[in-house]
Amino acid sequence: MKYFIGIDGGGTKTDGILMQENGQVLARLAGGAANMQVVGIERVCDEIKRLVDGLTARAGLTGGENIHLFAGLAGAGRPEDRQALIARLAEIIAATKISVNSDAIAALYGAFPSGAGMILIAGTGSICYGKDRRDRHYRAGGWGYLLGDEGSGYFIGQQAIVAALKSADGRGETTVLKQSIEAAFSLDSIEKIISPLYSGQISRADVAALALVVFEAARNGDHAALHIIEKAGLDLGELIVGLARQAGLEQQRV
Repeated sequence: MKYFIGIDGGGTKTDGILMQENGQVLARLAGGAANMQVVGIERVCDEIKRLVDGLTARAGLTGGENIHLFAGLAGAGRPEDRQALIARLAEIIAATKISVNSDAIAALYGAFPSGAGMILIAGTGSICYGKDRRDRHYRAGGWGYLLGDEGSGYFIGQQAIVAALKSADGRGETTVLKQSIEAAFSLDSIEKIISPLYSGQISRADVAALALVVFEAARNGDHAALHIIEKAGLDLGELIVGLARQAGLEQQRV
């Protein structure tokens, strides 16, 4: 009997599932970040191995089974990165077949097994990915937190910190985001976020988690928060429009 393990790895968390070839789910498990561009190949592979070991243990597998592993990972869009991941995983995981691709590819074919379509991912990072009716692939965004990720959780959190600092400087409007961020990180002043942020003590996932704070402030009418959410929505819309333009899908219903 064949067993299939699927891994969905992002910049903040990773989900794993193990099922039989008849579709029966035997185990589910969640883990930490699995974006190799952020945490590195070794941490990603260690996280995947931990999930695989946990899934097989929960399912009562004893080793030697016919296991096929697929990992859809954020940050694994380049062929050379995928090959490096497969090679390393093959050294530490006993599986009949190991495949790795971008999490965007996995989401795209999960939503559109055939025909044209596009998907928008807005998690810790952001990317729009799509395909036309000839199965040609296109992307917009997904360039990481330094060069892109507009509209993502990280973008929203980072902009909230900027708004809070500007408020403290007297350069921006008064916003509840200042007090909310101070509370989130147990700071007695917003200025004290600088050292832990630049040193990495506050991670990119921690910054992305501030999106919840921003949405709460926006629901309560905070102008700075509303502006951030509006900008994020526009940026995500630009990703969709850009991809549709590339793929020639502007006039097609997808």
